[in-house]
Amino acid sequence: STRNEGMDYHRTLLRSLMSLEVTFPIMVAKTWDHELSQFRDIMPDYVVALEMRESPSGFASSLFCADSDGVIRNVPGMGCQPGDEIGLAEAMYGQTLTGRTSLRGLINFGQGPAWSYIPLQTVLNWIQQGDKTSMQKAFAGRIVLLGTTFSDTDLLKAPVSLINWTTSQKTIPGMIFHAQILRTLANNSLIREAPAPLIMLLVLIASLIWFRESSRLKFLGVGICLLVLPIMSLLVLYHRYYWFPFMGIS
Repeated sequence: STRNEGMDYHRTLLRSLMSLEVTFPIMVAKTWDHELSQFRDIMPDYVVALEMRESPSGFASSLFCADSDGVIRNVPGMGCQPGDEIGLAEAMYGQTLTGRTSLRGLINFGQGPAWSYIPLQTVLNWIQQGDKTSMQKAFAGRIVLLGTTFSDTDLLKAPVSLINWTTSQKTIPGMIFHAQILRTLANNSLIREAPAPLIMLLVLIASLIWFRESSRLKFLGVGICLLVLPIMSLLVLYHRYYWFPFMGIS
């Protein structure tokens, strides 16, 4: 691309970074080299470009944190990052969309339809042809992510399929996880553990039922709890985005 004088993508991106409004924050994602066990170096051109800007900018880890089965479920926070690096989701997405830099919870994989993408070459053709109508139709008023969707690179395990170009694949590009986190935060649907007072109240009710003198009433109460609690848990999860510790997350 740098040999094409008509479209030098490297210089175009640098000029865009330099020309953005000074109040617009920029966060550069650092990627992890699993073989060397360290973050990859960022190209010096971009480091210098960010240092020359007066607006807030910085670097954050783009590393996701998998559960013991290798599946990504949680928003990647500082606690699971190498060297206590701040995660990209907390540093940029949380502050921009929610005003909070501390995010703890599960990604809501039930939000929205499966993801699709527009090939970069299609966008470049629109630019070269001056097709502003197609550009506005595709991107106006939306958050735009630029990344790779290769079938053999930067793949992570998801609990469900999130892409529409293959319906059975649960190993998907990392960019899709970033998109789903943004969708979760934009819709204020981050799934959190239920508040401690609510959990304590349920435990108290269960204790009062169990320690009744009448065995018949005790087992009747237990049966009602076994029927009501799962239904209530699903309703709270669906409407308030809370999950209870006794609920399995798969």
